[in-house]
Amino acid sequence: NKPLTEAALLERIALGEHSRQQFKRSFHSPDALAAELVAFSNSGGGTLFIGVNDDGSMAGLDAAEVRRLNQMLGN
Repeated sequence: NKPLTEAALLERIALGEHSRQQFKRSFHSPDALAAELVAFSNSGGGTLFIGVNDDGSMAGLDAAEVRRLNQMLGN
């Protein structure tokens, strides 16, 4: 897999949410993050965009939030 360009990423987000693509502003619970990832796993895969609002607008993540989410995933 090659990395997504910014343009390709924006095109995918513009398609909106569907069964194989979900947007989440952030996660505050490891259980909620795990539930999303397991749901994708059980349904054959998908893409979870963190830092994107449900309406497709960019919320973004600051460096501290990225570190916190990485720690949550690592645990």
